[in-house]
Amino acid sequence: MKKTLLLLLLLAAFSISAFPAIGETQKIAFDGPVRLQQALSAMEERGELENIYWPTARLVKVDEQKTVDEKKRKVLAELAELENYWRNRRETNKADSAAIVARQIKA
Repeated sequence: MKKTLLLLLLLAAFSISAFPAIGETQKIAFDGPVRLQQALSAMEERGELENIYWPTARLVKVDEQKTVDEKKRKVLAELAELENYWRNRRETNKADSAAIVARQIKA
């Protein structure tokens, strides 16, 4: 199974006047499990590490994203049900707690 990592790169040009940042997505594919150092070394060999805007860089495992999204939707539905359960019993603190956790998951 091929593991694909996406490294979101945001390239920025700086001079006296500000230029808008240019976003590019770099894809690197590996067979089997991969370590961060392997991904960074591969990008360095290709000369792609020079202009990375690190605050927006991220690694994403895309081959299991559908499964993760499905589980996320299920958990959010269960949290909504739990929030409604506690609101119907006038336990607002518990209902608010469930809502807070749901908002954190959505973000």
